[in-house]
Amino acid sequence: MLSGVKLARITLGCVIIWEVLTRIPLIQAFYTSTSTWPTSVFLPSTSITYSILSFPHTILTLDQYYPFLLLLLLHALLELGNVVDLITLPTSDAVSRLLSWYLYVSLTLRNTWLAYILDRYIIVFGLLLGFADYGMPERGRGDKEMGLEKFLHLYLDASLSKYNDPSRGWTSNPTPPTLPALDTYTRHTYFARIIYTILGPDLLAQLTPTVVYAYVTGSVYYNVFEVGTCSQTTSWVPTVMFNRWNVFTSSEEYVTWEVAVGTFNDGRVEDVWRGEGGEVDWRLPDVGGIKKRGGRWRSFQYLAEGTAEQEEALWGWMCGENEGLVEYEFWMVKAMTERDMGYGGSRKRLVKKWKCEREEETEGRDKGEREGIEEEEKGGSGNSKQNENSKGNDEF
Repeated sequence: MLSGVKLARITLGCVIIWEVLTRIPLIQAFYTSTSTWPTSVFLPSTSITYSILSFPHTILTLDQYYPFLLLLLLHALLELGNVVDLITLPTSDAVSRLLSWYLYVSLTLRNTWLAYILDRYIIVFGLLLGFADYGMPERGRGDKEMGLEKFLHLYLDASLSKYNDPSRGWTSNPTPPTLPALDTYTRHTYFARIIYTILGPDLLAQLTPTVVYAYVTGSVYYNVFEVGTCSQTTSWVPTVMFNRWNVFTSSEEYVTWEVAVGTFNDGRVEDVWRGEGGEVDWRLPDVGGIKKRGGRWRSFQYLAEGTAEQEEALWGWMCGENEGLVEYEFWMVKAMTERDMGYGGSRKRLVKKWKCEREEETEGRDKGEREGIEEEEKGGSGNSKQNENSKGNDEF
């Protein structure tokens, strides 16, 4: 029979394999020298510790597609071996588990834009479970007192921050126009919408506070009372539960989606973000979001401020992704959430207007700049002024 720790390791291993393999379609867009976040735009400014922890995915792969792909596949195979060993043998190799953990840390640090809270938990669980074989002391009276202190801290942090929320989003009667949190969170997937249809907005409103109550009850159980032979897990479960409270935010007051209106050299105007061709559609996408930009594409940092080099990498990506694209406008659209799965009128905000610079244009500009430098060396000044104007026109 599998122990609790072993079962947790197997589950974590399967999650790691899945998360590593789902990065494969994202390599070109987020993990190479021509991606939206090449190492050249951030690694020189990081610390030595950061460089060491991210070494496999930042330096070893040379920022190239196939080395990165190979590293992902090797990581998945390594973790698969750990899972098989856990199922067939008394335990898996501690060195192998630690190596897998290190590789996941490196993968996360390669592009922190894409880091979910799930990645944070994988890293925490992976480290703690890796040392679970070395034994922990039995819980005594002092441990119970410590548990009470942890619970008190948890209670103060959770209850004060959630119930003092001005919008009262995690109660059954939030401040208008805010909706109960479960009403807004059950809109993002097909399964959640089925639950919404079955329960309805009124029952969801009544159930919303029970999420918080259930979590506090679980915290009391793990922090205060004995948990039989599960003494190995009682030292790390409270920590994770404490962190989990930081995930609870208020009810979602609005939803956002993105539209990138691109103009092509043949006169076409399309949404290059959605990438489905045809006319630009400003309406809220269907449940599940835009297929081409699902998953970690939702972490595309279009509101982030960066250096000129970072912006060139970020915004220039779609120019290389869409052949013949001349320029595009990137819009953020927002609609307020309303009762009965409804949404209010949408508003849009222009985030960025970007002109694509083609290779032939770059060559022409470089040639002009070289000619201007040659004229300057000869004592001419007219071409120098012309080049300054050209550079100014290239800045957005």
